[in-house]
Amino acid sequence: MANVAGSSLLSLQVFLRKAYGEGLYSRALDTLSGDEAEPMRGIVLPVNWYPAHGYILALKAAGALSGDDEFYDRYGAFAADFQINAFRKFVLRFASPVFFLDRAGRMWRRSHDTGHWAIEGGDRRMRGTLRDFAIVDADYCRVLVAWIHRASQLTGTRGHTTHPACRARGAEACVFEGRWE
Repeated sequence: MANVAGSSLLSLQVFLRKAYGEGLYSRALDTLSGDEAEPMRGIVLPVNWYPAHGYILALKAAGALSGDDEFYDRYGAFAADFQINAFRKFVLRFASPVFFLDRAGRMWRRSHDTGHWAIEGGDRRMRGTLRDFAIVDADYCRVLVAWIHRASQLTGTRGHTTHPACRARGAEACVFEGRWE
């Protein structure tokens, strides 16, 4: 069974409260079966692991309940800000997006216990390939695109991030590309 770190679940809780008010997280969990929701109720600890399947179901339920067409994009950007602390944000001002995303790819296992990244890039572009990730979900890929884009912005650059290949659309791996000014 695949797991996500509590820091991911905690970022979802905080996002939902700040963006949509109290109660949406609980309402999203109420749409899940008892076994799926139970591990995510109560106090969520950032260092604990939680079932990835339940996390994705809660994320999708919250997205549906919010009625917000940009829910996944907004959450991904928020999660980048939430998960990258103030010191790292300062240091990022002196790093390139490729440097940072290469380090983030190496730190992936702190948030997910499946999947691995290969990051390539230079000259104001990057390509990240995510393989063997247990979560195959187009909406979660939208979260990742927004997370990568926001993290890149924290390096002081402007540009865009795309997702040209997705396992949810039949590709063998998820590919994310970025180009910056």
